[in-house]
Amino acid sequence: MKARGVLVVVALAALAAAPAQAAYRIKPADRRAIDTTLDRFVASAVQRHDLAASYDLVTPAMRSGISRRAWAHGTTNVMTYPARGARFHGWTLDFARRGYLMVDLLLQPRRRARVGPMIFTLELRRLHGRWLVASFIPSASFAGAQRTGSMKAFADYGPLAATNPKPRHVNRLFLVGPALVLLLIVALPGAIVLRSWRRSRRAERAFGKPLPHSLPPLPPRP
Repeated sequence: MKARGVLVVVALAALAAAPAQAAYRIKPADRRAIDTTLDRFVASAVQRHDLAASYDLVTPAMRSGISRRAWAHGTTNVMTYPARGARFHGWTLDFARRGYLMVDLLLQPRRRARVGPMIFTLELRRLHGRWLVASFIPSASFAGAQRTGSMKAFADYGPLAATNPKPRHVNRLFLVGPALVLLLIVALPGAIVLRSWRRSRRAERAFGKPLPHSLPPLPPRP
């Protein structure tokens, strides 16, 4: 069931990306180069097999202010994720123009991982004949096999987001106040009307006849 939900989201993303694919046609050579970049980037940076090697797979702007040594020791803005596999060619095109792509990449977790599948949005730029990663942002996560729940979307975590982001949950206490106000607005007039009706019914039973609901006529003027 979870896998079916993931496939539905990926299919919808592919349909939404159709205009972008039609506007700019990616050459087969570029597609192969992008596949190679993603394979190496996920393995070295995301899976953390060789973080130092990923320094040359990102644009200078993405690693701006971070030395090669610091990057190799974990000062990076690439989120770690226990991705399964070594080939990551199933990306979906979101937007494309000459020398620039934005794609969505669905990653599946390794067995016994405590996270579910995740979709990452990547920007890639062609610099000096090579496709390099310009940004890597988590955009959605799905519940794992041991958990229940729907898809959760993530906001932009900004630079140096090296740890796993946490979905933003709304505190239920913030909903109590508006709910009470709405309840009072609806219930208070109803309670007044009900109380008046019950008093009228008691009076009718006490006097043995219905009470008049209209005011008596005014006395004639002298």
